[in-house]
Amino acid sequence: MIKSFFILSTFLLALVSCNKLVENNPNKHFWGKKHLYSDFLFKKYDVFDTSFTFRKTLWFDFNQEAKDSITDVVKFRLVERFVKIGQDDLPKDTVYSPTKDFVLFKNGNQCVDNILEVTTQDGRVDLMIAFVKDSRQEDYTYNLSLQVINNGGLDRIGNIDVSETENIVLTDEWVLEKDYVYNPLGLLLFWGTVAIITLLIVWLIISRIINPKTKFSKLFIDYHDSAGEKRINMGSGYKLLCTDKKVKFSIFSKFFIGVVKVEVHDFWTHPVTITSGRRNVVRLSGHGNYQIENDETIRKEPFTITNSNGQKATITTA
Repeated sequence: MIKSFFILSTFLLALVSCNKLVENNPNKHFWGKKHLYSDFLFKKYDVFDTSFTFRKTLWFDFNQEAKDSITDVVKFRLVERFVKIGQDDLPKDTVYSPTKDFVLFKNGNQCVDNILEVTTQDGRVDLMIAFVKDSRQEDYTYNLSLQVINNGGLDRIGNIDVSETENIVLTDEWVLEKDYVYNPLGLLLFWGTVAIITLLIVWLIISRIINPKTKFSKLFIDYHDSAGEKRINMGSGYKLLCTDKKVKFSIFSKFFIGVVKVEVHDFWTHPVTITSGRRNVVRLSGHGNYQIENDETIRKEPFTITNSNGQKATITTA
């Protein structure tokens, strides 16, 4: 009697010699698409994560003659189909090679060298195909098949004579698609950083609208103490704080509120701030303890301010 068996899943697997060109194989079975990414911090690739694995169940049906006289396990190698292109850019030949981007599991156990071993005791096999960690980092479509490397003493597999032929490849192809994506944690941190930077830039713009830099770029103060005029460059400052004590502003204050220039001198018995008003007006705040000779302080026009000790200072903006 003929010793044979069939392999069944949701489809029947047929066989063909591996040197025959396969262009449009009608026996393709799409297993699905999986997202793959590289390790990033503590978000690492896990080969057993179901989101990275392809799973199918195969059923094996041995006839009684095969069960009684089989001499060895039947071995299949998981191979990938590659189509060689000729000089005319047309398919020239089909080559099957052991896949390097996957590992094969039988009933949860890894198959050595991606070789699936089947015995007469295997009525059902839960097959799992998982990406290796260093799989090529690109989107890719794989065409996988099982290649018979040991017939186990069988005469036929399905309707194909395998008694003498070696390296027969099943024509049924398993089409697996890979979508290489950014690591979710890395992507989250990236967009989180982009969002934070965007918010900071927006806040910077808003703060500069609320607290625009002064219309005068320079300010001169003469304390009438024979030291001459003191020049203060306003730069991007939105106000000048005049005080008799040293004051420091944090980098956060400078960024989120604006730059404050500070003038420290004993003349300023009470703090006074100088900013730009409407049009060319120079506005003073906190000057209630001082006397100002001018009714209105105008840019580029000097004005004199007197403190409670009778000391005078003349200020000119430019």
